Amino acid sequence: FAERGYADTTIDEVAKAAGVAKKTVYRLFGGKADLLGGIIRARADTFTMSIKAESDDIPIAQALFEILEEFTRLVLSPDAIAQNRLSMAEALRFPEVAAAFYEHGRLHTTKALADWLAHQRTRGLIALDDPFTAASILLSMAADEPLRRASLGIATPVFDAASRTRIATCVSLFLDGCRTPG
Repeated sequence: FAERGYADTTIDEVAKAAGVAKKTVYRLFGGKADLLGGIIRARADTFTMSIKAESDDIPIAQALFEILEEFTRLVLSPDAIAQNRLSMAEALRFPEVAAAFYEHGRLHTTKALADWLAHQRTRGLIALDDPFTAASILLSMAADEPLRRASLGIATPVFDAASRTRIATCVSLFLDGCRTPG
């Protein structure tokens, strides 16, 4: 998809590149949109698994920093940048591409972070009414601007000291806004 775009990629080509029969691709994924969704979901699952692995034994600020670092590294990877560009380029002609990208990517990762935030709320570490909205805001603060610049090709997608500073600022702003007294 990254090389040829959604419209010009065929299931025949995908099957050949994967070394499987075309029927196998259809059996596993149903069609191109489902295949693209599966690719995006597999990448997002690496992030959601890291959230689930975060320990309650480390301070919430450290855990949140590590979560946002993992997310930022994920979205700034070359494959993720290519997927972002593809979804933006093909969204109007192929709404199923945009739907797959959002549902299996950002929505999936936001829900995972929202669950983690809800757990922190249950532990009494933060006070917030809507974990999903908070998760969405956090992910946007941490990564959307670097992702936008990289997707437009006006910045190199790297995770560096500036990325760490951005994430530390996000964590500080967020926790200062919702940390429970005491």
